[in-house]
Amino acid sequence: MAAEHLHHHVARFCLLLTPPRQHLHSAHRLLRQAWIEFGADGVKAVQIVNVKTDNPAVFVDQLARQTPSDPDIAKVVDNVTEQIPGFPMIHAQVGRQALESKVSIDDPHCRRCTRLAEFRDQVRVQYPGYACLPVPSFGPIDAPLLIVGLAPGLHGANASNRHFTGDGAGPMLYGTLTELGLARRAPPVAVGDPPGSIRADDGLILNGCRICNSVKCVPPQNKPLPVEVRTCNAYVVAELDAMPALTVIVALGTVAHGAVLRALGHKPGVARFVHGARHDLGTHMLYDSYHCSRYNQNTGRLTHAMFSAVLARAAAEAGVGSGAERP
Repeated sequence: MAAEHLHHHVARFCLLLTPPRQHLHSAHRLLRQAWIEFGADGVKAVQIVNVKTDNPAVFVDQLARQTPSDPDIAKVVDNVTEQIPGFPMIHAQVGRQALESKVSIDDPHCRRCTRLAEFRDQVRVQYPGYACLPVPSFGPIDAPLLIVGLAPGLHGANASNRHFTGDGAGPMLYGTLTELGLARRAPPVAVGDPPGSIRADDGLILNGCRICNSVKCVPPQNKPLPVEVRTCNAYVVAELDAMPALTVIVALGTVAHGAVLRALGHKPGVARFVHGARHDLGTHMLYDSYHCSRYNQNTGRLTHAMFSAVLARAAAEAGVGSGAERP
């Protein structure tokens, strides 16, 4: 029964696998040629055929002297799927984790959204130097202030694997945070800096604030689908739950505004998005701002003064930054 259980999850991995179409035959062949050996000590070995060279590869994972639990099965499946040449890193949710909505804050192997995962794969081929991963949150976990954006930019966070790093929104955000005492770097980031001056290895540190996105993966045309925003909301929930001192949230745009409301268990109508608005949600205070995208900057929809005013009020209420005081 245990062997059948594990083989079921290896099969489930292959069914969840969404590589480019030309690799589907290899995926099915992997399923047919997966072999799991159980012994008195539990799982002794998992053997597959390398989908690229057809050379046997054996991955041994000694487990405790008991029937493998769901986490054990997850560990073995991950061990196999992460070492298959020719495929991107895959994370298959198995066991209890597949039945629960709770997730960790960041999962670099997440492929919950097929369209986004396939798009990342395509971009990785076109731009081999790009990270093309779900972008992890940035900033101290004990910060009382959280800034929630939309999604990674194709040539920005998707490439650098750090939020607002490498695209036109970065100087506006990090330059303003620097002015408010919420970020530091040598040399300091200025609002007028070129996007390329901000890099993931530049030593930038956030003080008292943290950044995440409503959707962790880059979407085609920078437009995530509603179902993708809903699917990724589990990560927003995990983010809020993991921040013990969080009191104030800034939503950059309507999508982020809706994602925060959903993550906190509120209906969309409880608070309408309005730039500069402050919403008392009981457990948290929510501030709204237009997104600091290059488009909004170029059209004049969001100016530096407008953006700075919202962040300054939010930081003051959270008690962080150079002007920390109640609004």
